[in-house]
Amino acid sequence: MAGERLPLVVAPSDEPTQIGDSPHLERLQDRAIVRVYGDRPSSVQEQLRRVRDAEVIINSRGYLRWPGELLRQLPNLRMMTTCGVGFDAIDVEAAAELGIVVSNVAERTAPVVAEHALALMLAAARRLPFLTTRIKTGHWDRAGAVFLRGKTLGVVGTGAIGSEMLRLAHGLGMKTVAWTFHPTRERADLLGVQYLELDELLEFSDVVSLHVRLTPDSRRLLGQAEFAKMKRGAILVNTARGDVVDTAALVEALQSGHLGGAGLDVFDQEPLPPGHPLLECEQVVLTPHSADQTPEGIDLLNAGAVENVLAYRDGKPQNVVNGVGVKAPPSELEPTIAPVLAAAEQSTLQTALALPYQPRDPQHYNPPIGLIGCGGITRDHLRAYRSAGYRVVALCDVDIERARQRQHEFYPEADVYDDYHALLRRDEIEVVDIATHPPIRPPIIEAALRARKHVLSQKPFVLDLDVGQQLADLADEFQVRLAVNQNGRWAPHFSYMREAVQAGLLGEIAGIHFSVHWDHSWVRGTEFEKVKHLILYDYAIHWFDMISCLLQGQEAMRVFASVARTRTQTVAPSLLGQAVVEYPTAQASLAFDAETRFGSQDRSFVAGSHGAISSIGPGNKTQRLTITTEAGDATPELEGSWFPDGFHGTMGELLCAIEENRPPLINAADNLKSLALCFAAVASAERREPVVPGTVRAMPE
Repeated sequence: MAGERLPLVVAPSDEPTQIGDSPHLERLQDRAIVRVYGDRPSSVQEQLRRVRDAEVIINSRGYLRWPGELLRQLPNLRMMTTCGVGFDAIDVEAAAELGIVVSNVAERTAPVVAEHALALMLAAARRLPFLTTRIKTGHWDRAGAVFLRGKTLGVVGTGAIGSEMLRLAHGLGMKTVAWTFHPTRERADLLGVQYLELDELLEFSDVVSLHVRLTPDSRRLLGQAEFAKMKRGAILVNTARGDVVDTAALVEALQSGHLGGAGLDVFDQEPLPPGHPLLECEQVVLTPHSADQTPEGIDLLNAGAVENVLAYRDGKPQNVVNGVGVKAPPSELEPTIAPVLAAAEQSTLQTALALPYQPRDPQHYNPPIGLIGCGGITRDHLRAYRSAGYRVVALCDVDIERARQRQHEFYPEADVYDDYHALLRRDEIEVVDIATHPPIRPPIIEAALRARKHVLSQKPFVLDLDVGQQLADLADEFQVRLAVNQNGRWAPHFSYMREAVQAGLLGEIAGIHFSVHWDHSWVRGTEFEKVKHLILYDYAIHWFDMISCLLQGQEAMRVFASVARTRTQTVAPSLLGQAVVEYPTAQASLAFDAETRFGSQDRSFVAGSHGAISSIGPGNKTQRLTITTEAGDATPELEGSWFPDGFHGTMGELLCAIEENRPPLINAADNLKSLALCFAAVASAERREPVVPGTVRAMPE
């Protein structure tokens, strides 16, 4: 703009070259004056001179440190960005005190770094550098390598890079365990990994891979005592930060032979000086802090740094690691840039609006699917599968005309059967959707599991918790996945709640309250009218499942429920039902009015220590959701509908879990907790007294 004094953006030490020749810098051409220094400053005084007038620093090389005493000498500085994930080179607390925004480039290069960690692990396990050197010096050593399939990888830190490392290890056929500072059951299920205490992980793992960022808590996380707990011959991989490890203790463990090897990309001193003790260890693989230094990785990092600067210039700082918002810079800002919310608050709202609530599809896995049971609800199954491009190749129903009808409606090329055994005998069918009524479902599930098919069972899963556990154990025995079609989890508003809780946006959940008012009299004359506790069982199972899902990690103490008939209802089951669930530090309530002929309404409210979500609409297919945190309110425009997204979501989750070799979020063993709540509620309504979940093992008659 005419008359605007452009801010100065400085990369004070870009040696070796990181961002200096990046085409992404051209995006700053009209927004800033950019200076890139291609050599290292010769002194602290030279470092300060280069950035004396800078409003923005791009710290492209982590060896250049920015303690508080230097930052306090830079009155014009308003923003700093790294060219990578780590930001330990910057005193972020001092920067926060001075009102300086500090951003990093998070997650973009996770696959690149994880691939490097995998390479270090393989190289150390197979002793590749050592054997290469031996061959070059005339030797022909062939012993001492480690076969990794079936071995246990312990991942320390399960952020983006650690999570990717777990996925790669699963592809090698390795067992995996993990540790993190803040483990959750839902995160464990999502990654398909068991969280252990750090000491346990060190004891059980054949390889330990470090993926935590450097903080006061993680500095020297592994020292002499920790290395002593590791298996003799174990391998350490470190692509995190050198100071996460006590280097002297690591050298001692390697030289004594207690550790079998190490793959290291980061060090306590960088570059490694001549004579460093690690250079004397023959069983180590060393790389020069280059895990993300592929052309693709460098480009991603440079793009991220430039986008951080542009976001700051637009008054919307992103990837902020020290919770600072934009202060008015000394240069004249564009008129459209005004004071904004604190960056941490802005980040919370942006995160809320960007939650991945819609169904996921596998990247490559699209197996032949068979459907057993072709009742009315399966129209929604098949409509969702067809829209997602899933391959249904066989349809089965005891009434073969129903199977033919579904064939005609959705999959004309599919084969039809009236005997599920014939469908299960087809070897190419890998996944079976079993949508029969509950009483006849368990033997079909058992037959499918024994045929080594992955199974998606219609809800409610079983009528007996012990039978359900036996089926879950059978799935584990045959190494197949058994999931339950809790399609409500992918209704857009429920899915959004689930993702918000998992992301920590609401903090610790204290209250969950659902109320649904609708007309359910359509069941008149159908099989559903024969279900005595239609509302608390067949219908409410979705809401009990959401309570169980949102309160992962808490065990329900008691359930109190009741049912009643209205004076005007014409169907057999009671159409009024309510339940209260008590937890040690939370509560949940359900209210169902299933003969609401006018003014239907579906309302949900979830309250946590850091925020709340409310969602309301005329029914479960149309909802308006609002999330409220300290940063303010956000009302995302949710796309989709329970039908068919719920059915797309459940099958998609099962297929993704198979592809990623992890338990599905809707795995059968976890679903038993939801059923335990449901069975307790039905028993409470029968007995008119509170019931402890889990004490009622079968659905009351």
